[in-house]
Amino acid sequence: MNKKRRGLDGTVTAILIFLVLQGLALPAQPRHFRESLGTLHGKASQSNKVPTIRLTVKHNGEDVAPPTQLIFSIHGHSARLPVTSGFFEIPPEISKAGNAEKVRFQTEVDGDRILTKVGTQHFGDGGSWTLILEDSDFGPRFSRVVSKGTPALSGCALVFQPKTGDGIETFDAHCRTPIKK
Repeated sequence: MNKKRRGLDGTVTAILIFLVLQGLALPAQPRHFRESLGTLHGKASQSNKVPTIRLTVKHNGEDVAPPTQLIFSIHGHSARLPVTSGFFEIPPEISKAGNAEKVRFQTEVDGDRILTKVGTQHFGDGGSWTLILEDSDFGPRFSRVVSKGTPALSGCALVFQPKTGDGIETFDAHCRTPIKK
């Protein structure tokens, strides 16, 4: 019976460590136990620190599910990246690229194929992006970046919000095409 109990305690401890490493839970355990797990989590985060970007999508003002994957292309190389719980990791090729370079960004979302170019400066060390799709009008918020008379149905706006500093809004008038079924 003691051996089974020790095995079960080990399993419970392993699950708790996993949850803490994922940032999902900090167990209600004695203080010294929490501190040691916190230290372990800090070391793991520092050693595997890959910048991530949170991606949200709005279609006609409503939140829609983000795509499940993105394709980025730079210097003739493409990377297919999964979007997990609304986040994607910044590929090393982009992190190492100069700020003046453009990256081809492609995805499928809400029945449309999105294909545009994004400046490498918008990746930085993470932050958030919001992809905005409208079927009729982007409204006054985007009047600075959307030319009057531009058809909304073929365009998309991207709002980049870095972890620090001011955000920026961009618009591509020809980035969106319906996916044929």
